[in-house]
Amino acid sequence: MISVKTIKIIGQYADQYTSLENKIKTVLKPTEDLQKTTEKLLKIANETRSGLDATVTLYSRLTRNTKDLNLSQAELFEVTELINKSFAVSGANAQESSAAIILLSQAMASGTLRGDEYNSVSEQAPVIMEALIEKLQIGRGELRKFAADGKITSKILIDSLREYKGVIDRDFGKASAT
Repeated sequence: MISVKTIKIIGQYADQYTSLENKIKTVLKPTEDLQKTTEKLLKIANETRSGLDATVTLYSRLTRNTKDLNLSQAELFEVTELINKSFAVSGANAQESSAAIILLSQAMASGTLRGDEYNSVSEQAPVIMEALIEKLQIGRGELRKFAADGKITSKILIDSLREYKGVIDRDFGKASAT
């Protein structure tokens, strides 16, 4: 016999899944498939050892806030995966990563990475800072000033991650799953 507690937990999972699907539905183009998108994001979350909610939130905010960059769905999946891997190789635990990924997605929503979002990403995913330093050819102190001035745009962040992909993938490949 199924207990009331079990039914309540099943109901909570169903509500969470519906919430995730709704986040995805709001950013899908008419030619994109909800089931395939959900499956791909689940695969990204699993392979990068990241939370599904944080992964879906990141993807949906990236999609919504980078329209001017004309990124394809495949490119958005790639950036989502790179960001998740960046947190994983930096040694942040799942809870820390999820919180920082949410803050990073908020930065993407505002169009710039600065303030609390910058501090959180800097602490939880220094690999992202390394990608920015490499792209911008500046030092850490200069990067902090660059961020404070609102100059780390979504485009700069995405371009730096994509250019640093080889390093991120290499380091992620060396890391052990927890």
